[in-house]
Amino acid sequence: MAKISFKPDFATIGGLLLALGGIVAGLIMEGGRIQDVAQITSVLIVLGGTLGAVMVTTPLPVLIRAAKKLSIVFFSREESVSDAVEEIIEYATQARREGIVSLEFQAAAIENQFLKKALGLAVDGIEPSRIPTRFA
Repeated sequence: MAKISFKPDFATIGGLLLALGGIVAGLIMEGGRIQDVAQITSVLIVLGGTLGAVMVTTPLPVLIRAAKKLSIVFFSREESVSDAVEEIIEYATQARREGIVSLEFQAAAIENQFLKKALGLAVDGIEPSRIPTRFA
C-alpha cells in the first residue's frame, strides 16, 4: 500500500495570517485598538453569525461531511510516488500470474479512489476505449 503523508498546507496558513494581518492593519490605520476586536463578545458575534448563516444555507449531510474533512483545509495529503508505483507493479504481477479476476477482492480494499475504480473496471473486463479518463 502506498505511504501517505500529511504535510501542513502553507497556503492556507499564509492566507489566514494575511487575512488577520489585513484586519489588524486596517483597524490600526483607522485609529482603532486591537482590544476593540479582541473581545470574546466580538468573536462570538462574528463566528456565531457566520456559522449560523452557513448552517441555514447548507443541508445537514453536507455540513457533516465538510466537518469530517476539515483537516484537508490545513493539511495536504501526499502519496509517495515510488510507493504507488510499487503497489501498481504488485497488482500487475498478481494479474499476470493469477489472472485479472484475482484482483477483485483486493480492489475493494484500496483507499486510492482512482486506482480502486481503475482496477474494478479492469476486473469487470471493460474495454480500454470505454474507460473514462476522469472519475467523479
